[in-house]
Amino acid sequence: LRLEERVARVRQERGRLGAALRALPIVKRVDDSEGNFLLVELADREALLAAARARGIILRDRHQEPGLADCVRITVGAPGENDELITLLESVRP
Repeated sequence: LRLEERVARVRQERGRLGAALRALPIVKRVDDSEGNFLLVELADREALLAAARARGIILRDRHQEPGLADCVRITVGAPGENDELITLLESVRP
């Protein structure tokens, strides 16, 4: 894909993923982003990280950074990858 097409796809997926995350009970907050990632505050960060590791999904734990105790950074992926992440988040209860 050309660069412009890739940027457009990331923007579209970032919006779709952000909207889906905001609707989930485990998600407390999704910060706005202009990049290819979302910073997400969770009701149960540790449970999500454990479930993600079990499925081979890599999330960036940000709990050691000031003010981000319950946060992870999620890289926006391809539609199928994002769907897999959404399904995982739906299965983790706070």
